[in-house]
Amino acid sequence: MAPYEAYIPAEGGSFQPDRYTQPAIVTFVRGLPRYGHSKNIISVLSNDSGKDSYVQGIVISSCVLLIIFLAWCLILIFLKLYTSGWASGSLAPTPEPPRKFTRGKRDRHNNDHDNSDSEDEETSSTSHSSGERSHHSGLSIDSSVFYNDPEEDEELTMAVIAREQRRDKILQRQKQRTPKDFSSTTNGEITLVTAKDKYSSSGDRFCVYVPHSLRLALLRTYHDCLIHPDDENNPEEMIYDYFTWRGIRRDADNYIRRYHEVMAHRDNAAIVIHGDEDSDEDSLDDNTPITLDVIAREQAEDVDLKKMMERVPNVFSTATNSSVQLITARGKDKKYRIVIPKSLQAKVMRTYHDCLCNPTEENNFDKVLYVHFTWNGIHRDVADYARNEGLTDEMMDRRGARRKKSKKDSKPRRRCSNDSDYSNEDLLGSRLTLKSGDSQYSSVEEESETSQPIGLDEIAREQKKDRELRQLKKEEPFVFSTVRYGNTLLTTAQNFRDNKYRIVIPYSLQGRMLQTYRDCLMNPTPDRNFDTLLYNHFTWNGIHDDVDYFVKHSGRVPKKGSDEGNRSYGQLAAIKSAKGGKEFKFKSSAKNESIRHNQGNDTEYLEWAQENKVFHQKLKKIRFWFLLSGLLLIISSILFFEQGVKRVFNSLDDAQAGLHVTEDTANEALEVTHKYFETQSNVQETARMIGTYDVSQWCPALPTDLNEFSQDVRNATYQIGIQFRDTAIQVETEVRGIQNDIEGLLVTVQDADATLEDFKRYIGAAKVLVILIDIVALSLMLACILAWTETQHYVTICFRNSFIIPIFVVLIILFWIFSTASLLGAMAGSDFCRMPDESATELVLGRQESLSPLVLAFLLYYITGCLPDRVPPKLETLSNAISHTGNFLHSQISNLVSNTKDFLAERCGETGPSDLVSALELTDVAMHGVYDILLEVRQLMQCQNFNPIYTSTLYDAVCLSGVGGLSWVFFTSLAMGIFSMTMVTLRIAITQY
Repeated sequence: MAPYEAYIPAEGGSFQPDRYTQPAIVTFVRGLPRYGHSKNIISVLSNDSGKDSYVQGIVISSCVLLIIFLAWCLILIFLKLYTSGWASGSLAPTPEPPRKFTRGKRDRHNNDHDNSDSEDEETSSTSHSSGERSHHSGLSIDSSVFYNDPEEDEELTMAVIAREQRRDKILQRQKQRTPKDFSSTTNGEITLVTAKDKYSSSGDRFCVYVPHSLRLALLRTYHDCLIHPDDENNPEEMIYDYFTWRGIRRDADNYIRRYHEVMAHRDNAAIVIHGDEDSDEDSLDDNTPITLDVIAREQAEDVDLKKMMERVPNVFSTATNSSVQLITARGKDKKYRIVIPKSLQAKVMRTYHDCLCNPTEENNFDKVLYVHFTWNGIHRDVADYARNEGLTDEMMDRRGARRKKSKKDSKPRRRCSNDSDYSNEDLLGSRLTLKSGDSQYSSVEEESETSQPIGLDEIAREQKKDRELRQLKKEEPFVFSTVRYGNTLLTTAQNFRDNKYRIVIPYSLQGRMLQTYRDCLMNPTPDRNFDTLLYNHFTWNGIHDDVDYFVKHSGRVPKKGSDEGNRSYGQLAAIKSAKGGKEFKFKSSAKNESIRHNQGNDTEYLEWAQENKVFHQKLKKIRFWFLLSGLLLIISSILFFEQGVKRVFNSLDDAQAGLHVTEDTANEALEVTHKYFETQSNVQETARMIGTYDVSQWCPALPTDLNEFSQDVRNATYQIGIQFRDTAIQVETEVRGIQNDIEGLLVTVQDADATLEDFKRYIGAAKVLVILIDIVALSLMLACILAWTETQHYVTICFRNSFIIPIFVVLIILFWIFSTASLLGAMAGSDFCRMPDESATELVLGRQESLSPLVLAFLLYYITGCLPDRVPPKLETLSNAISHTGNFLHSQISNLVSNTKDFLAERCGETGPSDLVSALELTDVAMHGVYDILLEVRQLMQCQNFNPIYTSTLYDAVCLSGVGGLSWVFFTSLAMGIFSMTMVTLRIAITQY
């Protein structure tokens, strides 16, 4: 056998362990405040007196977050008591004040017709049709709608439509059932619900949805385009392009049918005139509305009528309408008409001035006045009235008619076309009329001698010619409204400041309009000026600039190029004038400013409008910050997964990989120790044989000259046996301790691996919690968007009626606890990783009672960077002992073999010496095996095997990935908690108004 080699120490400097570089995140986290407490984690690892101070520091730092969260919750609970603030979760808009309107004089004494469902039974079909409902429609069209005072109804504006849309429960249910059929549109202040037009060929056109309560008002507003459609004004372009509801076309057809039924049965026998105190000089001073009871009363007082009935009784008859009995007379066409007494004849002709002086195909004497009324000499009176263009002196002198003019011979002023007070055609279909003083009266009063009066029909005609205006009406349907003045349809536009509609003057008439109002512009008075006369009824884009130019240049009309003449009427940007600094801006609506508001209510309403605007601006800001918080919450959750959880899992995976390598190395070392004990038992058995060896066993007849030799052999074998025994005992004790330490190490590694698996499950639960928070946050953001757009949806209703906010708060509480725990881990890890080698040394020294001295020495050797002066001497001592015993045995065997084998064989025979040599050789082989096993153990314990495991696990997995990942988890968790609580604070954003 080869001689034993001397012990060569472990690697002598060829292996260089990794050096630790402190990550920046460790420095940052360690810099978090500890409120005067210790940051030395070694005191905890070594269990000295500074342990309590360190624990208090990180606990207080972590609990500050919970304290902030609890304070936030308490503030929200406290603010809940004050329901007026947005932070309380309930923000109610200022209730809209009632908009009371001045009743027209013609209706103050006409309540009979406002509340009656029946008319003259002889001439009316109301008795069976007044309560009928349109087929397949909820719209009830009563005959009274064709003569009710339009000023009595509320103005049909965008705000009114939006308000009624919110109140319409049927609309809300439809939006829930078929949300894809509804959308919304807004002008920045008012949001309207739009519905898909079922009749559109493309199928994707949306129109403003008209709630049930406003449908009849809308049809009455567009009465003229329904009853008398033409190429420009017809239901397709005026109604169906902008408005819709289920069965709109059927309701429009039923409205037309009902109107013709009423007309066919003379169901409009009610005359109403304007209360026109400010009209021109030949107006009648008695403005009492002419109703059926007034006609009946005057008939009863008319002596001439009674005499005529006595002379020709077969010509007259009576008709009864409820409690009113009227006298009728048969004409040449055999039809009976209501007889107008003498006291009312002048007022009737004055009422039907337009159809008498400016007859048209539809609006003339035969089709309007003579269809229902008659009196003796009606044709002659009508001819005189038309010829005189007003009442004659004889007409004015009839009983009940008095003139306001001081000079009886003065000629009545000519009225312009379409300037009738309220024709029968107006009575039947119009929902909009000019206010007292609105129409052409003002134009005539301010008419100069050189300018030709501008009639409403001329304005309407020029508006139809204006292509730019027609195009803008289609593009901006809410900016313009087409309304009926008498028999004339005019385009009006609304000013956003006073919410008033004015007739739009086309470019071709703007110069003439300035000349017409020249006197009030050049010589204004408190009662007669630009605001009270011109701007009170008319407008156009740039009117203030044009008036300013007109006044400054002494009545010169401003010259405009063709490009300026077609300026956009729908331009929403304000145009400031040099004179008053006023703005001209159109706002959408469905009806013009024909209703006179009570001035006190106007002020109250404007104040409410301003408060409502402030409310919606505040709500808009709240919703903006709510959505921004939700967006930042989602971004934080993404960073939580990508930067935090991912790094933590990488750290856990690296640590587990290091533990698995340690476990494999320990298992290998454990197998080596088992192998050693098996080999050691054979060595001890051989040593026992050698130690008890007797020469007489193999050489009985020992010669005298061999006694000394045999004594030397006996002494040598005895020394070998003793040395084997001592060496075996020494090595076995140490190897037994190594084996126990390795087994303990395996248990520790397995426990650590199980702990890492539990931590993974903890992080997985946090991931699920974050996903739930994201789902709730996205749902709340969706609810906010739906509430902002005023779109009804199941999601919004679910949030309104469920415990979504409490659930969200519970999730946030759990997440804040998780954030606190992650901060504890990050701070402890950063303190540990400030000096990881020193911290790991203290951790190992804290468990030195459970480790053998050899394993303890090796662990400290690996942790401290494998310094040569810290190499454990135990393995070297064991190897040297075995090497010394083996060399001694090897020399004895060599002596026996080379010097005495042949000599002993001659004296004692071959068998004895051969057995001794074989035993010694077997012992030598066993000793070589033990020696080789110790070399394997020594090789496994080298620094290059265990130090990389230590550095990769502690430096990379724990300090770099672990602390960095926990820090990202904490900061992203903190951000998510803050943004989540912000959403809870701004929860009013999901409320739909």
